[in-house]
Amino acid sequence: MNIGIGLYQGFGDLFSLTLISQGLKSKLHVYSFIECPEILTRISKNNLIIRKLDKAGLLSGSYRFIKQLKNDKLQAYIISDFSCTRFTKSKLLQLIACRVLGIKVIGSRGDKLAFLYDEKLEDLRDVELIKKDYTWISGILPIEPYDQCVNEFKANFQPEFTSHKFIFHVGASTLNKKFTPNQVINFVKRFDKSDILIIGLKSDFLGLEILSDAGYILKETLFSEMISLIAGAKHLICFDSLAANVANAFGINCNIISGPVITEYFFKESISISIFRSTSDCTKCGSPACIRGDAKCMSDFDMNTLFFQITKIKN
Repeated sequence: MNIGIGLYQGFGDLFSLTLISQGLKSKLHVYSFIECPEILTRISKNNLIIRKLDKAGLLSGSYRFIKQLKNDKLQAYIISDFSCTRFTKSKLLQLIACRVLGIKVIGSRGDKLAFLYDEKLEDLRDVELIKKDYTWISGILPIEPYDQCVNEFKANFQPEFTSHKFIFHVGASTLNKKFTPNQVINFVKRFDKSDILIIGLKSDFLGLEILSDAGYILKETLFSEMISLIAGAKHLICFDSLAANVANAFGINCNIISGPVITEYFFKESISISIFRSTSDCTKCGSPACIRGDAKCMSDFDMNTLFFQITKIKN
């Protein structure tokens, strides 16, 4: 059966799909609307057929997207953001494209658009994020056992060890999941220069030039390089689920700095994972963009308190 999946937004979904690809026993068409899917091409074992598409094109009802779906002769399409149950325009537009072409649509039973899907799978909201995604997709595709896929994923990466006590991944897929550049600078300056390594994509470093000038090390990484650095880290600090998922896979101690997003977007708290949540009174949105428009939920962290809590856990 020819099946496709939309990888639209959220680097956590990118990691989920990377892990899942390790155990696929059949081909899967991936329509990627996010940047840097090089990790998929590196370790997918040729079982992923990757189509790099333009996000703006999808939002405008791109003829190219519909034409690509038609050319790939899909029998079924797994709706984008498969780990999330919220409504997004991208889901609706992908649904419309499939309806135009007569392609069967598969989605989560807990999704707000579930009544429009042809096949609905259980939404396992009480399971850790990646295991939830894995269980969800394994109900559609033939996949090797979960633990085997995790081991195969880890075998693809040689840990890159550094002398730093902390690695700080400053990236996140949306502005309401991370600090502003000024907040990052304010937080990082509490660490000794030799204690912290700052990593991210090139775009994550905009506005952080003052840290480089002050002698802090900022290392631009691709996703595969980021995974190797996290695999060799003594302690990770991050905002987004992607870096936390990688840390969890390798058993690395991790602190997640988070707004009031919906709990199931992150792993359950454990010995190795600690979550510092915003005390903002903003609604738990879990939205890909700030509903208020000001990302206030990420502005109310006291940097002294946050630094003390994180370094206390490390010690």
